Amino acid sequence: MGKGEIVHKYNTAAFSSETQKKEHFSSKEAVFNSLVVQPVLEERQSREIADEVICLTKLPKGWDGYRGVPVKPQNAWFALDLIKSLCALGVSKPHVVPGSGGEVQLEWHTKEQDVELLVNEPYKVSAYRFEVETEEEEEIDLTVQYSKVVEWFNDIKI
Repeated sequence: MGKGEIVHKYNTAAFSSETQKKEHFSSKEAVFNSLVVQPVLEERQSREIADEVICLTKLPKGWDGYRGVPVKPQNAWFALDLIKSLCALGVSKPHVVPGSGGEVQLEWHTKEQDVELLVNEPYKVSAYRFEVETEEEEEIDLTVQYSKVVEWFNDIKI
């Protein structure tokens, strides 16, 4: 693995039951503890991100005025792990947006480009980039290799 490359590792095998996994993923303290990256993220920022994402797992059914469901805990956990990995590379905190089907989207918007990562489920991420100046768009599907996204962020520091 080269410098600035993310190979995503996410292990739920340690949980013996779906209930145990769900309890772990919904624990604010567990999420916060997994997210603290010093000195990249301050404790306050880590708590804010964790709180923001955890709140999305507690949205009521129909939160979007239709049949929207809350963000699935495993998607929230995976998104937080992505944030942690990207922040360790110097990427700024994203905007976090719920999807109506239990997904979670991470968004970065600047004058130069937009980058969006849609966590459909762990290891199933849709990535999108729009470059403002050239009006070029790029979409890719990701599993464990995120080096293309790291290239996007290296092109223009977000």
